[in-house]
Amino acid sequence: MPPIPRDVFNESLHLLSAVNRSLYEARNDELRPLGITSQQSAMLHQIKSLGDEATVTNVAQRLHRDVSSVSDMLARLEKRGLVRRFIDPGDRRQVYVFLTEKGQEVRDQSQKENSIIKRARSQLGDGEIEELNRILKELYRICLENPKVPESETEVSLR
Repeated sequence: MPPIPRDVFNESLHLLSAVNRSLYEARNDELRPLGITSQQSAMLHQIKSLGDEATVTNVAQRLHRDVSSVSDMLARLEKRGLVRRFIDPGDRRQVYVFLTEKGQEVRDQSQKENSIIKRARSQLGDGEIEELNRILKELYRICLENPKVPESETEVSLR
């Protein structure tokens, strides 16, 4: 079967992937001196933002990740002294997470170092950002409604 010709939508998906990869690489370069990755920075931010409601499940939902991968990342952060986990004695299925003092310091510093986001934000207007968010939310909604695409449909080249 010959490759499906590239169309505008496929080009958009390719660009979305390229932007995502570039943002993560730039962000990881910025965060390297702090000893954390962009995903770990996002996790620290969500834990802080959730406050007393910071459970492993809630953090996973906020990060759009499964609970097991969040648990693995939390174990690494806990080993480095950035977070603490504790089990709710009233409901042993609930695992709460909070930032340690060191975790709070790293989180605060990571927010100051977010120059790639600041640069992108300064060059896009509010309307452009709102439109981008609207489109990305719609695309994400569509993805959630179609849980698994048959493998034969994933062979479309995004180049």
